[in-house]
Amino acid sequence: MKQGKSTYANVYATFEVSAKHLAESKDQVNIDALELPHILAFMHSGVTETIFRRASGYGQTLPVEMFPDDTELNYLTEHHVARLPGYIRNGRRESFDSTRWRQACSVLASFSIIIIGESEDSIVLSMHPLAYAWALLRQNMDKQTSSWIMAMSTLVLSAESKRKYNPFYCVLISMMVLLAMIYMKDEFRR
Repeated sequence: MKQGKSTYANVYATFEVSAKHLAESKDQVNIDALELPHILAFMHSGVTETIFRRASGYGQTLPVEMFPDDTELNYLTEHHVARLPGYIRNGRRESFDSTRWRQACSVLASFSIIIIGESEDSIVLSMHPLAYAWALLRQNMDKQTSSWIMAMSTLVLSAESKRKYNPFYCVLISMMVLLAMIYMKDEFRR
């Protein structure tokens, strides 16, 4: 008996058909949905809505003007907020648009690109390893850099710049280390 070969190419092709459908749409929900896997590709599995909500909340408290030396790495500024996805920035001084974010998640779940779960107080997103690989591979290096910056800005702002211990930081630290490793690996490929 000869069994048919399974290839990842078929799975990637299915994801690409879904992405093409989203890209052809002018609907903001579909545009948001297409951006989200590119960001999630740089985060560890189990990304919660809380991360996005906290990034939005803290981003609203930052000064709009830059610090005198905007190259200073010790401060978070409008520069970092400007790199957040639209549903987090949402007009800069408005709160996180959870409806817009959840709609984007629902679209991705309908295409089986992400899996939506729940924790005690938040929605949790995860992707199959093939979806992570697909989301990375479909981006050119400039788009990967942009997505990496969005992911890192989201994580850093969600930490709210507090220096005392918080269990939430344990999750963030592992994601930030993973992000840095992925980015550095890509930098060496250039």
